[in-house]
Amino acid sequence: MSDLNKLQNFEAIEVHRSQLKNAEYNPRKISKANEKNLRKALKKHGLVIPIVWNKSTGNIVGGHQRVDQID
Repeated sequence: MSDLNKLQNFEAIEVHRSQLKNAEYNPRKISKANEKNLRKALKKHGLVIPIVWNKSTGNIVGGHQRVDQID
């Protein structure tokens, strides 16, 4: 089997915010200053990198801080 066959395929889909749950185990925290900078960047550029979530659990896998600032 080639290395390309071992890669997972991901699909970009649009989901309602209510389908996304903040994972309780997310250890990352950012400072108030970084929250402010992230909020400014999101207003200026939008959501450049999509939020990654586990479809079966609804848990956010990547993007907790961005979701917090968008909320």
